[in-house]
Amino acid sequence: MAELYEGKFGSCCKDLADAMTVPPKTFFRVDENGVLYLTIGYVPTDREPCFYDQAVIFCPFCGKQLQTKEQIKAAANALRKPVGESAAEPTVSAKELADCLRAGAKKPSFWQRLRGGG
Repeated sequence: MAELYEGKFGSCCKDLADAMTVPPKTFFRVDENGVLYLTIGYVPTDREPCFYDQAVIFCPFCGKQLQTKEQIKAAANALRKPVGESAAEPTVSAKELADCLRAGAKKPSFWQRLRGGG
């Protein structure tokens, strides 16, 4: 198992530090729960863009382990309200998410367009 890097996200190497700050609209973000995420998918729709984020476990540049699955799971669970309290309304309903994904699936991908298939 890799040794866990204990520093602040982006301090393990210059490449990650640059990727987190340049350009201003970076695909890396630290969520309010303290987890580092990378946007790995984007679907433009008529209503609004849809993004898919994945938690980063290893630095994609230097390979150091930045967080563990257990830390990510604990951070996600820490934001949940205890039983008995009403949960916050989701920002996107399941129907809206399904509509967003369906809309994106109907459009040809970059690779399909590149190959002349869309």
